[in-house]
Amino acid sequence: MDFMRLSLEEVEGKLKSGEVGVCLWGLGRIGLALAGLLAEAGVKVSVLDPNPKLENIVSTGEFHHQEPGLAKLLRKVGKRLTVHSNLKEAASESSILISTVSVEVSSAGSPDYSSLEKFCSKAGLGLKPGSLLIFTGIFTPGITEEFAQPLLEERSGLRAGKDFGLAYSPLKAYPGSILQDLTGKPQLLAGLDGRSLERAEKLFSLFARGGLVKVGSIRTAEAAGLLGEVYLDVEKALANEFARFCDKAGVSFREASQALSKISNLNFQPGLGWGGDSAHASRLLLGEAERLKADVKLVSAARRVNEETLGYVVKTLSKLLRERGKLLSGSRVILLGVSARADVKEDRASPAKLLASTLKRKGAKVRVWDPLYSLEELKSLGYEPAVLWEALPKADCVMVTVAHQAFRKLRDRILSELSAKGGGILFDCSGAGIFADAASDKVVIAGLGL
Repeated sequence: MDFMRLSLEEVEGKLKSGEVGVCLWGLGRIGLALAGLLAEAGVKVSVLDPNPKLENIVSTGEFHHQEPGLAKLLRKVGKRLTVHSNLKEAASESSILISTVSVEVSSAGSPDYSSLEKFCSKAGLGLKPGSLLIFTGIFTPGITEEFAQPLLEERSGLRAGKDFGLAYSPLKAYPGSILQDLTGKPQLLAGLDGRSLERAEKLFSLFARGGLVKVGSIRTAEAAGLLGEVYLDVEKALANEFARFCDKAGVSFREASQALSKISNLNFQPGLGWGGDSAHASRLLLGEAERLKADVKLVSAARRVNEETLGYVVKTLSKLLRERGKLLSGSRVILLGVSARADVKEDRASPAKLLASTLKRKGAKVRVWDPLYSLEELKSLGYEPAVLWEALPKADCVMVTVAHQAFRKLRDRILSELSAKGGGILFDCSGAGIFADAASDKVVIAGLGL
C-alpha cells in the first residue's frame, strides 16, 4: 500500500480499520501512551525499543510505570499491539514509522546520535515506498532533515518528499499526566512537505483532541520544542539563585514567590533540578551551540546554577550540623523520596541518586524511604532502604527530595519521631515547602526557598 498516495479520506478510514500499520520505536512513558492511544483508535501498532527489556512490558503486561490510566489502556488494547524484535522487518510491514527517542548527550557534553542512528539505519533498510516517518524526540534544529533524512535515504535508496514522507512533533507530556497531556493539550506538528503534514495530522488527530498547531517547517518545530524545555531549566535556575539571595537577605523566598503568584501567573519553585527533560535539552543545546560556535551564555549560566544547587544544599546542611556540634561525616541522614516527580513512580533523572552519593562521599550514613517503592525496589536501585519509623528516632537529619502527598500527611509524625532523641535537622530540598509552616522546639527546619 502506498500510504502517501492515499486520499485524506482513505487515510483516516484505513487508519481506524487497522489496514495501515504503525511501527513505533521507543517505549518510554510517552511511547507506551502513544501506542495505546493509537491502538484504541483502531490502528494496528507494532512496538519496539532499543532496550529489549522494555519490550517485555507489553508482552507480559507487567507495567512498572505508575502512570494514571496507562496500564488499563494497554490491557484494553493488548490484542492490537504487537511486540516486534526486528526493526527492519517491522518497518517493511508498516506504512507509518514513529520514533519517540531523543538525541542523547554524551558524558563529554556533546550530542550523541547513536540511538537515532540505529533507528534510521535499521528502519531505512526496511523502508518501503509510500511510507511516512515521524520523529517526536527532543532535537536541535536540523536533526530531522540534516541527520535522519540523509541516513534514511542512503539506507533505503528512496528520497524523502518523493518516495516517503517525513514529519516531526515535539510531543510534550509530563509524568503523572501523560495521557491527559497527549489527548488534551495542543501539540506542535510540522512536515517536510504538505503531503507529509496532512497525513501526519490525520494520524495525530486520532488522539490529540486538544488540537494540533501546524508549524511552517520541521526546523522551526524542533527549535520550538527545544526552547520550551530550555525555558523550564532557565526558570528553575532563576528560582534557585533567587532563593539563595533571599537566604542571605533574611527574606522568605516562599512568601515572596507566593505573593507574586497572586498578581501574576508566575510560580517559581527551586529544587535540585539537575536532570529531566529540561536539563537534557539545555545540555543538548549547549553541545550544539559549541559545534556551531554560537553564544548561549544565559543557558550555560542557568545550567551551572542548577548543577551547583546540590553543592549548596550539602554545604548548608554541613553548616547546620556543625551548629549542633556534629559533622556531616558520620551523621545519619534519611532521604525521603527517590522519585523524580511528586506522586509519580519514576526514578529517571531523580536528584536523590546524586544527593545520596555526594553525602556518602563526605562520610554520611545515608538511607532512603519512598512510599511508592518497596524495600526490595529501593535496593535494586542501589539505595540502602530505611524502615522509616525505626530509622527516624536515630537520624541526625531528614532530607525531603520530592513533594509526595504522603510526606505532607505524615509531616507531624515525622517531626515527632525526629524529635524523639533530642531533635535533628529537617531539610526540604523539594522546593514545595512541605515543612515551611511547621514548628518544632527540637528540630531545625530548613531548606531551599523556605
